[in-house]
Amino acid sequence: MDHLSHATGIDPLQIRRANFLTIGDPLLDKTYLKDSNPLDIMIGKMLESSNYTGRKKEIENFNKANKWVKRGISFNPTKYSYDYSPDARFDAYIAVYSTDGSILVTVGGIEMGQGLNTKVIQVIAKELNIPVNKIKITTSSSLSSPENSTTGGSFGSESCAAAALNACRKLMERMKPVKEEMENPSDWEELVKRCFAKNIDLTVRHMGNPTNDKIKSYNIWSLAVSEVKVDILTGETCILRADLAQDTGTSLNPDIDVGQIEGGFIMSSGFFTSEEIKHHPVTGKIMTNSTWNYKPPLSKDIPQDLRTSFYNGKRHDLGVFGSKATGEPSVLLGCSILAAIRYAIQSFRSMTLDKHDWIVLNAPATPENIVTTSQMASQYFIL
Repeated sequence: MDHLSHATGIDPLQIRRANFLTIGDPLLDKTYLKDSNPLDIMIGKMLESSNYTGRKKEIENFNKANKWVKRGISFNPTKYSYDYSPDARFDAYIAVYSTDGSILVTVGGIEMGQGLNTKVIQVIAKELNIPVNKIKITTSSSLSSPENSTTGGSFGSESCAAAALNACRKLMERMKPVKEEMENPSDWEELVKRCFAKNIDLTVRHMGNPTNDKIKSYNIWSLAVSEVKVDILTGETCILRADLAQDTGTSLNPDIDVGQIEGGFIMSSGFFTSEEIKHHPVTGKIMTNSTWNYKPPLSKDIPQDLRTSFYNGKRHDLGVFGSKATGEPSVLLGCSILAAIRYAIQSFRSMTLDKHDWIVLNAPATPENIVTTSQMASQYFIL
């Protein structure tokens, strides 16, 4: 799209909007788009909040006034296909204690900082209508979750929350006859004690599986507007600002989801700018095997101005309580950083070198790659 924009002189965002997927369009996996595409609405909101048009004009003026330091900006929409494996399984085991109605839960997914445990607790609390401080989650176990699927691809939190939700519904079905006899059916502790007195099993397990639970795949739509500053002489890049937006549905936990979206974006910034893997040309041995020569993004690589927003156009009925997964979808948004860097290099080549041909900038856009692509040479060092 950017190449087409360069050839026609039309803003790349305008070309992208003219070619958006609509319901019924064929996809790369030989299926067809089934859900509506909210990107055009999301872009309208982002154009206003990010001031993309105004900033682009400011960048053009900046680049005209500066020879060796250039800025670039790029507006990139993405679609992430959230496809469940039909053989995936994520288990949830819930035990309720009769003395105080407290709950101990374990799930098959692994908490690794993505907020899986917190979301599971919130789902149980909402479904059973009890305070979150009544619920404690313990470590995963092969006894309660044998042969659980791998936690990854943003499936862990969503799948474990769905399994916990189904386990709660099984439990409430057992408790239903007792609850109907109570004058105050919302008294959870009393309900638990009465069920225990009637020898009703207060432990429940659910093996979550997309096929058995009739869980369907869906799409996650995202946007990024990235602005960078590039030192052409050294190849150093600074991400000045990034505006992110994701179609989250009804977020289960906005604090967690903001962290997941921004974390995925920062992770991808390394993929697109610094994490270069080199092999020895003869032996094939990896040469970038330490932090001396393999550079993941660090604190100073985070955009100076990072803004994240959610889009929730309509209830997402395929997710847990209307939510969508977060984390991996935003990794795609790092492409906007690469495109913004190319914009800056293209500006240098056209303004300083009077070269207007299209350039190919492969990831990662390391300082060496940027200097090489810019084709800057000593004869241009003229005061």
